[in-house]
Amino acid sequence: MNGYVDANPVDGNDAPMTEADFQGIAEAGFQSVRIPTTWVKHCAKEAPYTIDADFFQKMDWTIEQCLKNNLAVSIDQHYYPAINMGEDDPDLTWEQNLDRIKSLWTQIAEHYKDYPNDMLFFDLLNEPNMRLGADGLNKLHAELIAIIRRTNPGRTLIIGTPNLGQTWTLGELKFPENEWNIIVQGHYYLPHTFTHQNLEYVPSAMVGHQVEWHGTENEKAPIIRDLDFCQRWSEQSSRPLNIGEYGVCLKADQQSMNRYFSFMQEQFQLRGFSSHIWAYRGLFGLYDLQTKKWNQESIQALTNF
Repeated sequence: MNGYVDANPVDGNDAPMTEADFQGIAEAGFQSVRIPTTWVKHCAKEAPYTIDADFFQKMDWTIEQCLKNNLAVSIDQHYYPAINMGEDDPDLTWEQNLDRIKSLWTQIAEHYKDYPNDMLFFDLLNEPNMRLGADGLNKLHAELIAIIRRTNPGRTLIIGTPNLGQTWTLGELKFPENEWNIIVQGHYYLPHTFTHQNLEYVPSAMVGHQVEWHGTENEKAPIIRDLDFCQRWSEQSSRPLNIGEYGVCLKADQQSMNRYFSFMQEQFQLRGFSSHIWAYRGLFGLYDLQTKKWNQESIQALTNF
C-alpha cells in the first residue's frame, strides 16, 4: 500500500486512502497488506522523539480499515534516510538516529499492544543498506526485538535481510536465542532490466527500449535457482519466508507482466512462501487512481496461475 504514508514524492506522494480502497483490496482477492510507513517524518528530532498524535490517529484509522475488511496488516519503518538509505543527517549523529528508531518502536509497540497478534505484524526495517552491514543489522534487530517483546510478547515480527533486503544475504542473519515468532522477509525484483526498465532512478535498467519477458526456460532458470536457495535456507533454518516486495513497473508490456506474475506466484506457492506485490498504485501500481479501476489482467495473472 505504497504512496500513502511513506512520504515518497516520486511514487504516490502520500495520496489519501478511503474506506473504498480497503474494501476494494479485499474484494480483489488480497488477504493482507503491507503499509510502507515513514515514521521518522512524523516525530520529534529531540529525545524522546515523540510520534505526532495526529499521525498515530491516521495509522489507527488505516489499521482499523484493514481489520474491518479482514486484511492482515504489517507496518514497517520504510524510509529512514540516515539508517537504511545511506543519507547524512545534519541534525542527529548515527548513534542518535539509532536511539530514535528504538524510541519509535518503543512507542509503536506500546500503542498497538492490544491489537490482535494474528492480524497486525511489525516489520522492523525496510531494505537495510550496506552502511548498516550484517553485524550492525543483527545487533539492531536484537535490540528492537527485545524492546517490542516487553509489551508485545506474542506479536509476530518481520525482519529483512542485509544489503537492501536481498534474498542472497539470508545466510548472514542471526537471531536472538529462543526467538521463533519471526517471519523473514526478502525482496525480489530480478531481472532488473525487465522489472525496473527505463526508470530514471535505476541507471542500470535504463536500456532505452522496451524489455519483454516471455517465460522461456532460460528466463525462468535463474529465478528458480534463486528461489530454490531461499527454500533450502528456510527449511534448514526452520524460518518462514515472505517475499515482501516483487513487481513490475508500468513501462513493461501487459503480456510480459502477466507471464511474469503468474510464474512468480506459482513459484512462491510451490515453496510455501507468502508474498506482497509492489504495488497498489503509482509506478508499479495494480490500481489506477485516475480511472479508479484495477488492472484486471494483472489481477487475473496473480490469482489464476
